[in-house]
Amino acid sequence: SDLAGKGARPVGYVMVCAFPSDLDESWVAKFAGGLAADQREFAIALMGGDTTGTTGPLMLTATAFGAISKGRLLARSGAKAGDIVAVSGTLGDGALGLDVQREQVTGLSMADREFLIDRYRLPRPRVALGQALAAAQVGHAAMDVSDGLAADLGHICRASGVGAVVEWADIPLSSAAQSALSRRPELKTRILGGGDDYEILMTMPPSQAASARQIGDRLGVPLTVIGRIVASSGVTILDGSGAVIDLTQPGYQHF
Repeated sequence: SDLAGKGARPVGYVMVCAFPSDLDESWVAKFAGGLAADQREFAIALMGGDTTGTTGPLMLTATAFGAISKGRLLARSGAKAGDIVAVSGTLGDGALGLDVQREQVTGLSMADREFLIDRYRLPRPRVALGQALAAAQVGHAAMDVSDGLAADLGHICRASGVGAVVEWADIPLSSAAQSALSRRPELKTRILGGGDDYEILMTMPPSQAASARQIGDRLGVPLTVIGRIVASSGVTILDGSGAVIDLTQPGYQHF
């Protein structure tokens, strides 16, 4: 997903595995099968790494490598005042899926539960979309949404020396997320800051909006305009009445 947010083509990955002695061999076989399926889907190979034993819990670390033509990288630092802010797919599904698993979101239909849990357990990195946008030279700045919309847009704004205004009414939501929100309106902040979306967040001049949408539609991943870049600093999210939505936790904190 990080590669997708830069417009890069996946090349390969390295993996470090620390296996506890009581790990069942059938689990290892299923894990290797899953890796093989991912390698086929993204046309990549395992390039190296390390395998060892541990007295502690199972530990897995993967580092992915990608490539992109010179001058086509969609960096965080290119956003400009006057840009529009757009996002691919729908937001909030991954965070809500985790909450469903924890029984913190209840009352949903079985179909909605399964949809949200699947979005959390099996992210779909927008690799083809990122490459197509970079190849068409659409966008000033981009990254993937992993920490949460508010936090990741804040990363772009800080790197670019600008601010952003987002309209809650324009946030794209799945029908399952809408169903959860109708039961618990306070989940709005979870959708904005929960993370695990793995969608592409980008800024671009308004003149490129039609081209970006056409690329997304061709690949089956819609792009939605959700806000604008401004000359001030920070990220402001407005509700339907124009009031500021206060986020005490705008996204995942790594440290």
